[in-house]
Amino acid sequence: MKRKIIIVAIIVAVAIGLLIGRSKAIDYYKTQTSIAVAARNYQRAVDNYSKILLLNPRNSSDYAVMGMLYYNNGNTEKAIGALREAIKIDKKNAEAYKGLGLIRQDDGDFKGSIKDLTLAIKNNPKDIESLLARSRAYRMLGDKDKAIADIKKVQKIDPKNPAAERVLQYLQ
Repeated sequence: MKRKIIIVAIIVAVAIGLLIGRSKAIDYYKTQTSIAVAARNYQRAVDNYSKILLLNPRNSSDYAVMGMLYYNNGNTEKAIGALREAIKIDKKNAEAYKGLGLIRQDDGDFKGSIKDLTLAIKNNPKDIESLLARSRAYRMLGDKDKAIADIKKVQKIDPKNPAAERVLQYLQ
């Protein structure tokens, strides 16, 4: 009995050690990614963040980040794939929907952008960036009333938001 307890204790200690090591490695690669992004070296950021996905392959948020890193590195196809993987893991990942919406908007697909951004807002109603982006998509489609409605939502969340103030002045 004593031997079994010792074996279990060793197994638990090894498992804890591995988790701590994994956590430190993830922190290290996140720091390296931040440094690369600050230097606008998106290829290095993608390389570093891909190691995080190897260490943490079922984390929806990490796939959403990777999607935007791919996009910043000029690889739209991989960006969309990573963002869709994030949604596959977590259907309520607002950041992934926002990323897809922003990519569609950059591609001129404003209806698709509104669809994705609406899902982002549904899952994170206080996401100012998604509200501002959806307002822009509505403006691009000529729907001034819906654009203003989104700007007013932004102002309820952040009454002194300078982007919302500028857009509202432009629309009125």
